[in-house]
Amino acid sequence: MKRTGSVIWLAYAASLAFVLWGGCIPVQAQNSADVIHMKDHPVKLDKAYGAAIARIGEGRLHQVDATIVEIPAGGKLEPHKHLAEEAIFVISGKGYTEMWVANGAKKERFDWKEGDLLSPTMNVWHQHVNASPDAPARFLSVTTTPLLRSLVPEPAFATSVDFPFADRWTKSLKVKDPVYVPGATSGSETVRMKVGNLLPDVANRAMKRQIADADNPKSPRNLEDGITIGPEEDMASNRLLEMEVREMTAMEGTSPDHRHLWEVVYLCFKGEMQSKLQREGEPVRDLRWKAGDLMIVGQSGLHSRLLLRHLSWWRFCLDRPDQGWLRMPPLRARFREPSRRTMEWSGVFA
Repeated sequence: MKRTGSVIWLAYAASLAFVLWGGCIPVQAQNSADVIHMKDHPVKLDKAYGAAIARIGEGRLHQVDATIVEIPAGGKLEPHKHLAEEAIFVISGKGYTEMWVANGAKKERFDWKEGDLLSPTMNVWHQHVNASPDAPARFLSVTTTPLLRSLVPEPAFATSVDFPFADRWTKSLKVKDPVYVPGATSGSETVRMKVGNLLPDVANRAMKRQIADADNPKSPRNLEDGITIGPEEDMASNRLLEMEVREMTAMEGTSPDHRHLWEVVYLCFKGEMQSKLQREGEPVRDLRWKAGDLMIVGQSGLHSRLLLRHLSWWRFCLDRPDQGWLRMPPLRARFREPSRRTMEWSGVFA
């Protein structure tokens, strides 16, 4: 499918949603903490991390975290592993990542460039290398570390466990090329995709049309192309992180303002969008975001989207909190008690 002048966006979160506004919304306030431009957002050397970083989710995200990482020209990060799922979007530059299950095991190499999506299988060793001798490489990392620290607060625990999760690693390597999963007739699973550890060129790849409402073919909800990568081991055998790409070509493709218990990190790949954003107890802000921007929506934050130009986006998130893992009290604490406006999810706290 050919895309011209499209808008593409990505979201990391526990889930995602859209909004339709009946008319133009004036931009009353543009808070840089709500919308950032990923390519030129300031980063600072973090000796513990071994690179210049910006912890953009710090103090705002409690279910996932989000960090911009910049590797200098010709540089590389130290080999590392962690007991958390991770999704990486390459903001700029080129390089490669080597992954392996244990010291001395065969290393698998994954070459990446701007616009690619990478996900190391949980707890495998991996090392990121900048292949350019004269330009930095920058990526966005989203992990499930906050959930792990709800159970075990000691930071060192995440990197000291040696269990290899060999079954996840083996399954990931078997998926050589991304492929849509057939069989679904309605909903987000009509564009469900199976991926190994690398999904190339997310922003520009051809996508299937989602059949959101099979009973009403003319429904505006059917005006989106997309990719859904679910927590059923759809990428890198992940079981918590959920990711979606959506591209809209008409205003009617958006959805009403809404809120939910899971956090979302949105990335806009192409086009332009205007959103309403309101955190609990705070006034409404009208925000405009465009290609290359990132927007964070916290838990239970009211948000909406007005399509200004043909839009395409991606979302990274956790699986929705109505699943069994949330019933564990330490994890449940990451999903604060909702207000009356979000009581449709209150059943998970029973």
